[in-house]
Amino acid sequence: MLFDLSTDPTELDDLARVKPEKLAELVAAFETDAYANYVYPLDNRDIRRALTVPPSLEVQVSEPRTFLGGISTVALAVVSPLLADRDFRLECGFTWQPGDTGVVFALGDPIAGLALFVRMGRLCFVYHGGAGQHVLRDDLPVSAGDNTFVLEHQALGARQGTGRFAMNGQALPEPMPMTPTLILGWVGEGLDIGMDSKQHVSPLYEANGPLRYSGQVSQVRITPGAHPADSYANRREIESQRD
Repeated sequence: MLFDLSTDPTELDDLARVKPEKLAELVAAFETDAYANYVYPLDNRDIRRALTVPPSLEVQVSEPRTFLGGISTVALAVVSPLLADRDFRLECGFTWQPGDTGVVFALGDPIAGLALFVRMGRLCFVYHGGAGQHVLRDDLPVSAGDNTFVLEHQALGARQGTGRFAMNGQALPEPMPMTPTLILGWVGEGLDIGMDSKQHVSPLYEANGPLRYSGQVSQVRITPGAHPADSYANRREIESQRD
């Protein structure tokens, strides 16, 4: 299509057939600039495009990251690659005393996410992978003073996953189903420590607002692991283009 914007700013009169020479001239100019600035080849992949890893981040997305208590929300683009459809270990250190309440940490939003929180005196963990079903574990043992929560997630392939818990060095029986595994993108709500600041991961929280944790949270550490062979999350860009 070809429009004269000086006389037709709303682009109602297509001049492509009337002025084919001008159209060809502009197309050629675009093609030259497009090739010079790496517009081609055009990338028409689906969400897999957003989930691939550029060369500049290939090392970073497989290194452990520690996020300290008291920081502002960590962008989802930083956290998501560390646990998207892959094995990972998430460790959180926090204090607890009888009467404490609120969200210890939360990652994600109502679409998909996970959170550790205290409700009615119980330490609870909730997970939902975007399928609308919230899986809750509300029997995590907690002790007065310093506590360490550990989630060991295993990605099983075909977007299946399972999580195992440990509290204060003691492994807990009965894994939690975490299927589908998280495929968080790069846009949305990230990691909150000591609260869930905006869109809550779960309606199981007791009240509205940021739900600040009344105790102290020292840190959340995420150690990323392997991906299943069929995962399309965090694939190297060069591998995705070869497909």
